[in-house]
Amino acid sequence: MLSDLNTLASAGRRVAIAAEGGLTSAPRRQRLSQHPSAPNPAESRLEKSQRQAQEGAEARAEHDAKASAVLVNTARLKELRLDKERADKAAAVASAAALAAAAPANKPRRRSTKVT
Repeated sequence: MLSDLNTLASAGRRVAIAAEGGLTSAPRRQRLSQHPSAPNPAESRLEKSQRQAQEGAEARAEHDAKASAVLVNTARLKELRLDKERADKAAAVASAAALAAAAPANKPRRRSTKVT
């Protein structure tokens, strides 16, 4: 008998809540989509895809800018390296020329005096 009273009491609460519009038999997803302030799922997907496209474009632009900066820096360093190699080669040629000018010209060699 007590369980019957509990069942009647809970049924009475459900009826009172349903009368206020708080309890419906529709699934939760359907109830939420019918709410006037609930976003339209199609619009949400569109906004999400647009946001992702914009973020992707920004990331691509940032990546391209960094890649361009790397290429510019690499070209600059290559020019510096080539200039240094040319300067080193010129210094080596100048040093060899200076040594050749300082050395005596065609001095006869002495024969060894080894006794055998």
